[in-house]
Amino acid sequence: MSFEERLTASVRGVEFLLNTVDGKGGRRAIPREYPKRESGWTEDNGAILTNEQITGKLVGKDYLAQLRTLLDALNQPGTGEMIHPWWGVRTVQVGEVSHRLDNEEDGVAYVTFTVWEAGTRLFPSAAIDTAATLGNAAGLAQGAAEQSFLDNFITGLDNMGTMVDTFLDDLDEFTRGLPTLPDQFRDWTDRLMRTKDSVGALLAYPGELAREITGIVEDVKSVVTDPIRALSVYDQVSRRWEGMRAELAITGGLPTSINSNASTGIASSVPNIDTPSERDAALANGQTFTKLVHRASATAAGSAIASADLGQDRDFTAEQVGSVTIGQSLTGDQANNPLSRPVVMDGVVGTDRNLLLTADDLQSITNKLADRLALLAMDAVENNESDLWRSLRDLRLAVLNDSRERSSQLPRRRVLTLATTTPVALLAWQQYGDAEYRDRLVSTNKLRDPAFITPSTQVAVIDEVANG
Repeated sequence: MSFEERLTASVRGVEFLLNTVDGKGGRRAIPREYPKRESGWTEDNGAILTNEQITGKLVGKDYLAQLRTLLDALNQPGTGEMIHPWWGVRTVQVGEVSHRLDNEEDGVAYVTFTVWEAGTRLFPSAAIDTAATLGNAAGLAQGAAEQSFLDNFITGLDNMGTMVDTFLDDLDEFTRGLPTLPDQFRDWTDRLMRTKDSVGALLAYPGELAREITGIVEDVKSVVTDPIRALSVYDQVSRRWEGMRAELAITGGLPTSINSNASTGIASSVPNIDTPSERDAALANGQTFTKLVHRASATAAGSAIASADLGQDRDFTAEQVGSVTIGQSLTGDQANNPLSRPVVMDGVVGTDRNLLLTADDLQSITNKLADRLALLAMDAVENNESDLWRSLRDLRLAVLNDSRERSSQLPRRRVLTLATTTPVALLAWQQYGDAEYRDRLVSTNKLRDPAFITPSTQVAVIDEVANG
């Protein structure tokens, strides 16, 4: 390793100039000495935790801003990642930190701190399982949404089946193209088809209909390779049903509601609603069903986040898998079309890997979901549905608490602006202490010429996080 390569180090992604490293280790030796005896012995009382005293400095016109950034990183609780010029990437616990500013040296700040090896706990630490709390809150909110639908839905009206079929077709459409698990996807599709076949019977029992709809929506997270992928389906479903889709389905205003007669050459979409009062009741049912769709998608999103593995074993580069299903439509007239059946591909590399998710991504997702839940809770208050309001409020708090706790287990994304032409292998070594990370930099930033990254190019770097 050249002298220039040993000049810098970093803690939690904050780089500084390295002066000295003074390390300690060894064994905790306890001498056993006795009075008036010429002999004794030494007891080995275990290893001393390896620790180092790091001395570095920050120089430049913005040395105070650099100092504040470094001190913020050093004072964060818990273990963190340090890129050591001699030992590479290590997980350490920062100890005492001191800094020095000297009027005789302008533009320079000195920092001295102690780092200890993270080690392994002998006993597990007590902690609240925020993921389980979130899953329970999502289940309670889903039950409250089903009860609200049961209380407000009016049975015995025409054109309700068309509305439910339209929703199931939308849900089927949004799951196409997602990498899914073959067996689970087949079971989910069979359930979807059975529900379409029994819509007429379910409309007579609103409670059963609500449980079937919310169950199908929630089960999307079980068929995809990563529950986080299901969030896109829930978001698309909610956005599509924001407007008058239920009303158009009831009144025959959708293209799927048009009936054509080939013999007469006449096409029509006239709904069979006879009286204004029946029309008002049907439209009220449409609003009730739309609310169920929004609530089901929001609670299912919370359940998907709860079931996602966000720990240190979350893998972004899975090995080749046996088979993966790329789901396509199996409902309606396309069920008999072989081109629209699911495609099962053997030996697909990487298709079942988890989505690359950073702490910033998770916080953005959960903040957006929390905003949706707040709006749904306000709507419940306006409709005097106190039980539903409480369950949605509790779900929102559980989402935010879970995000705050588990986002610390995910990597962070930093953006670097290069000053000189840099090969990606050198950049990987500088940031991670290992040139093997060059493939991650290339795929994350879609670099066209990895051998020569030109100056002023912004490169996103994802920091590793290890849970000690």
